[in-house]
Amino acid sequence: MRHFLLLLFAFSALALTAQDEYTIDDRKAIKNYEVALQAFNARAYTDALRRLNDALARETDFIEAHLLKFEVYIEKGVFDKAEESLLQALAIDPDFFPNGHFFLGELKFSNGDYTTAKVAYEKFLTYRRTNPNMQDEAGRKLTDCDFALDAMQNPVPFDPINLGPGVNTEHPEYFASLTTDDRTLIFTRRLPVGGTDSEQEDFYRSEYKDAWHPAVPMEDINTAGNEGAPFISPDGQLFFFVACADNIGSYGPDRKGYGSCDIFYSTKQGNRWSRPQNLGDNINSPHWETQPSFSSDGRTLYFVRGVKLRSGMVRQEDIWTSRLDDMGQWTQAERLSEVINTPQKESSVLIHPDGQTLYFTSNGHPGMGGEDIYLSRKQEDGTWGTPVNLGYPLNTHGNENSIT
Repeated sequence: MRHFLLLLFAFSALALTAQDEYTIDDRKAIKNYEVALQAFNARAYTDALRRLNDALARETDFIEAHLLKFEVYIEKGVFDKAEESLLQALAIDPDFFPNGHFFLGELKFSNGDYTTAKVAYEKFLTYRRTNPNMQDEAGRKLTDCDFALDAMQNPVPFDPINLGPGVNTEHPEYFASLTTDDRTLIFTRRLPVGGTDSEQEDFYRSEYKDAWHPAVPMEDINTAGNEGAPFISPDGQLFFFVACADNIGSYGPDRKGYGSCDIFYSTKQGNRWSRPQNLGDNINSPHWETQPSFSSDGRTLYFVRGVKLRSGMVRQEDIWTSRLDDMGQWTQAERLSEVINTPQKESSVLIHPDGQTLYFTSNGHPGMGGEDIYLSRKQEDGTWGTPVNLGYPLNTHGNENSIT
């Protein structure tokens, strides 16, 4: 639903100001609405709902009050109530607020109700004087609805198996990387920091011998800061990961960075890992680099770069690549073409050991909703082919990522 919230505010759902004219005449109902509007703007949502309920008790067809309740419930994260209020407003007069059909489509699409979402988007597109960006988004979502409905009629084989208690715990485990012999798994685990509300991300390693053995922390790599997005080379001798600067700019002991999050590497030396080194400014930048994946021939690195805003949010996430030249130097990173990257988000890149198949996550290609997993195959001319969605039920209306 986070994507829905971003769209709601980006496209300015309602003009949240008092009006000279309303759809009803009852002065007490209008007064309650205007007091509710003030409470909403002050983020006093409980008070706003109480006043709106008072207004609607007097005038059940008060469209503006239903729409403001929709906004209040969206802010509170109560999406079923938000949908209920929006439907009530549209039932009274479907033409009063054309954008309402778009937001109904978004709510239904986010829940995987593609049939109803499609009807809502199509209704929205019958109105001419609406936001062009919303029109574009509705058109894109109609394509997604058609794809999703077809995918659900033609499911792909998918039978996931839990890796068991050696790897999975009550805490979150994610961003796993596996050696080509299927014997060593490295992943990120997020644990609470004792006595605080903070959480700590560290790397853990599990070895397979008839079953996955209890994972142990990678003490040579882990620090008091957060480490994430691990990738172990196919032969198990080279380890890439991401470290982010803390609030004083530190990436961890003896680590230097270029800004935000950088990619580091370490080599295996006997039973230990070497001191991590930054990959350098041909790969890392003042922006945000993460999720490295290294080809089995030891020459090509793929990773994700985004722009981190002052708010802490990351935008413009795309897949980039750099090659290790004959002198052992990384070439200047290049962004993959628009065949792979879209104006939306691409992440969780993985290059298959065959060097010809690229897996990644995107919410910009036709899919089921949220972020789906895709693959692209390298063409004879060296370019990447049109991405293929891995299908349903591997992909759903939620977010899928981090294929290993």
